[in-house]
Amino acid sequence: MALSAALLLAVLVAGLLAMWWRLERDARALANSLKRVGLRALDTQRRVDAQVRLARAQQFTESAVDLTSATVRAVHRRIAAIPFGLLARTPEAKAQVLRAQALHDETAEAVYGGINAINRLVGRGVRRGLGQHDAVPPAAEDPSDESRPKPPVR
Repeated sequence: MALSAALLLAVLVAGLLAMWWRLERDARALANSLKRVGLRALDTQRRVDAQVRLARAQQFTESAVDLTSATVRAVHRRIAAIPFGLLARTPEAKAQVLRAQALHDETAEAVYGGINAINRLVGRGVRRGLGQHDAVPPAAEDPSDESRPKPPVR
């Protein structure tokens, strides 16, 4: 009887040791899996952060180009108006000067409109590349849209 109790105890201890060994092995595997998941989460967060920084840089750059273009356009218009204004004072040349100024202003507006259109297209392409969607539909940004207010001709 003592032998069977000792044998039963030995079997129980062996079973518990085997169970403990399997639990230890499973715990190590789980810890390694958690480490991998943590690294993936960190990598994903870094990618999201980089994407946010890129989106902010894109937005800043597009705004800066718009502001610079608008400023140059306004300065250009004012500077160009000076010689046209002086030449238009001559009665014989006034009609030709006004036509030349209108052609100049129309050409300048087309150039600045092209710069703005390209800026918007590049911005839209970058936003799409970053997985963002445009808030303004492309038709609303059309530079040839006649409903947009035009600067006054002087």
